[in-house]
Amino acid sequence: MKKISIEIVTAQGCAKCEKANEKIRGLMKGVKGVTIKEINLIENPEIAVKYGIMSTPAIIINHKLEFTGIPDEDDLKKIIENKNEN
Repeated sequence: MKKISIEIVTAQGCAKCEKANEKIRGLMKGVKGVTIKEINLIENPEIAVKYGIMSTPAIIINHKLEFTGIPDEDDLKKIIENKNEN
């Protein structure tokens, strides 16, 4: 199993960001090899430039922007499975 890095880019006071964070952490709980990091966009504006982020939440998986907004559970699982296979 490969290591998978999930970065959740958030903004303070963003209700969708909190929901996305909770959803991803819940889905990935107990999944081996997955690390989750929350990145505050205000404190780290360079991340928006690097990945072309226009809105939050933004979900970066293994250094690739995969979602903006709250990810669909099935889509998120497919991407994680795909990253494990490759």
